[in-house]
Amino acid sequence: MHISEKLLWFGLRSCLYCGSLDRGADGLCEICSEDLWSWQKIGGGLFHQKIHKLEVQTLFHWIPGKQEVLSRLVRELKGTQGRKLWQVYAGEFAKQVTLDKAVKRKPILLIPAPSRKGEKDHALLFAEALTAERPHIEIYNCLSRHSSGSQKKKSRSQRQRARVEWAENFTLPDFQAKAVGKKVIFIDDIVTTGSTAMAAWKALEKPRDFAVWALAQRGLSCGASRYLI
Repeated sequence: MHISEKLLWFGLRSCLYCGSLDRGADGLCEICSEDLWSWQKIGGGLFHQKIHKLEVQTLFHWIPGKQEVLSRLVRELKGTQGRKLWQVYAGEFAKQVTLDKAVKRKPILLIPAPSRKGEKDHALLFAEALTAERPHIEIYNCLSRHSSGSQKKKSRSQRQRARVEWAENFTLPDFQAKAVGKKVIFIDDIVTTGSTAMAAWKALEKPRDFAVWALAQRGLSCGASRYLI
């Protein structure tokens, strides 16, 4: 994608995948956008599944090695263009989960997946995009990650040993007071084994009304995606 990188020097925004200047709000040209959304659930709507004991909803089911456009998008959402792109995809997620209606039924508390370096990352950007113009939905960034090394380099068994802990100045009693009468939603960009979400659920003392929202559920594929991360 050398063409795209050169065009950025001139302030032009090209398709994230093919480099075409015919780029839409989702970061893709019309052809690549059609490819991306063709991998969504037939008939539209979110993917619903159970991972361990947790209810998980995602916009896409991602199979690296088969969905090159989606693989590229996932990479870009972690990059410098991430914030604006998250606004688009979080907006689509909010529409399909009928977020505004859901909040009227029961208040929602969003818990972003903790970053590995304690910095603002993709999960928090996703949460912030979901709450844009929705001041009644609160983000409670109360967890930190206890981990060594990158998740993408770990085996399935290593991923399943993910650990999270309370971030500085946050405690379990504070969270429990904040969560009274609310549905607790764990926010992440990609769910693979569900180990981080499960670790968070346990750290939060297993709230009963708990679910996981993410951009995509990733299959543990050995496919040779150029954008495998």
